[in-house]
Amino acid sequence: MADLTNNSAVRNSSATFTFDTCSASQTINASATQDQRWVAIVRNENAAVADQTATVTFAPSDVYMAGVVGTLSVDVGSGNDMKIVGPFESMRFKNSAGKITVAVSCTLGGTATSVKIGTVLLP
Repeated sequence: MADLTNNSAVRNSSATFTFDTCSASQTINASATQDQRWVAIVRNENAAVADQTATVTFAPSDVYMAGVVGTLSVDVGSGNDMKIVGPFESMRFKNSAGKITVAVSCTLGGTATSVKIGTVLLP
């Protein structure tokens, strides 16, 4: 399972931003991130005419008590629809390895590789 790129925001400035191509499952390395200091931007590039909605799920923590709140599921419409998700609570999502597992599935023949996610670490 590959880690997504962590993009860093810079206060009162600009920074380069990279989207990663998704697979069915990937992780966000949140081991050095403080609580509520990052967000994810999700873009679904599947065809709009086919209504290939992407469902992106952020798995709950396997070590912290807030994990009992459960999985966060976000539906992102097709045709380059975008959503910003977060800021995230590490106590709800960070696993024992300090990572957050992200799964992607699509409807009506859409593909996970047509979904892009970029994470932003906030200053």
